[in-house]
Amino acid sequence: FAGRLTVERRGAAAGRRLSFPAGMDCDFSQLAPQTVAAPLVFVSFGIREPELGRDDYRELDVRGKVVVALAGTPQGDPWRRDDLMNRYASSDREERWEAKLETAKGLGAAGFIGVESGPATARDPAYKWAGAPFFLAGDAPSGPEDIPLVRVSRSVAGLVLDAMGLAPESAGGIRPCLLPGVTVAIRLTADERAASG
Repeated sequence: FAGRLTVERRGAAAGRRLSFPAGMDCDFSQLAPQTVAAPLVFVSFGIREPELGRDDYRELDVRGKVVVALAGTPQGDPWRRDDLMNRYASSDREERWEAKLETAKGLGAAGFIGVESGPATARDPAYKWAGAPFFLAGDAPSGPEDIPLVRVSRSVAGLVLDAMGLAPESAGGIRPCLLPGVTVAIRLTADERAASG
């Protein structure tokens, strides 16, 4: 599986377009090939925990949009409970996005960009595909990941946030919001081949 993430900002004095291929800084979910193009919404940590007074989606309509969320939880002792750490800050790179992805999907989001605290992929940098990515029709995972998930490194997130006029170093303190004039395209690609046997 491979892909490309393209972020475009329009309406500024000079528009800006950034494009990131799959690699150490950009990792794509293994879904059937598709392209999702939509406005971008920043949802801070992408958490809804009413008992702690937090709803990062409050007053936001994310239907048909791509959301971008930070890894982990907000600062503070209430967020260090084991159940919350397991749900939102698991050391397992698949599990740490599951609840956030499910929330976004339930609210109608078309795609999800997760900002990792380190590299976006767990693959060894020396790993090379032995040919083009391979996809068997019907074998794509299902479940909460049926909207595309793109994991990006902090460095990619910094470039994207900077292009939007936001300060990357203070992203955790930025109020969730629709990013006016910013669109994103997530393109998932793979080779589809008939199985022989």
